Amino acid sequence: MRTSGSNQTQYQVVCICGGYGYPLGNASAARITIVGKALKKGGIDFSLLHCGPSPDTVNKKRSGIYQGIPFEYTTCVTRPKNLFARVMVYAWGLAGLAARLVRLRPERKRTLVYLYVGDGLMLFCAGWLCRILGIPLVQELCEWAPGEPTCSRFNHWLYKKPIFKLATGALVISKAIEIASENAARK
Repeated sequence: MRTSGSNQTQYQVVCICGGYGYPLGNASAARITIVGKALKKGGIDFSLLHCGPSPDTVNKKRSGIYQGIPFEYTTCVTRPKNLFARVMVYAWGLAGLAARLVRLRPERKRTLVYLYVGDGLMLFCAGWLCRILGIPLVQELCEWAPGEPTCSRFNHWLYKKPIFKLATGALVISKAIEIASENAARK
């Protein structure tokens, strides 16, 4: 248990991710598990909300515990092949995320959201919800989307300022990303 002064306060980190799949299938899932295990070892609760289906069929459970990390999908686990059905699943995932964040609001003084979403509407919505609910948010920046030629106009806009205004802090994995994010935040 992580404590603060003479009062015993149990802190929690809720990781929000989407589109990567959890607990198996890619490096992102492994990195999230490593972060979660480190926090748990330090006495901080860690759980994961996956907002969207898994792109990898190896993930079959909607909720469970993987290497000590409780996880839950806010949608079905299998990604629909039909585009309309997929859009509806993601909309449902955002609604589920909003409901869960509203439930976390009373615990906001001991809760931090670790946003492991690098682009898109999910990042904006999760950041905006945390901001209006007063829940601190740390944005994972393991890639710099504006540096990619396939980066959408929406994501270019997002990385200009909103991503930094909505976050309380950022977790960056390289000096180059740190410098780019600091420059974008100053503009």
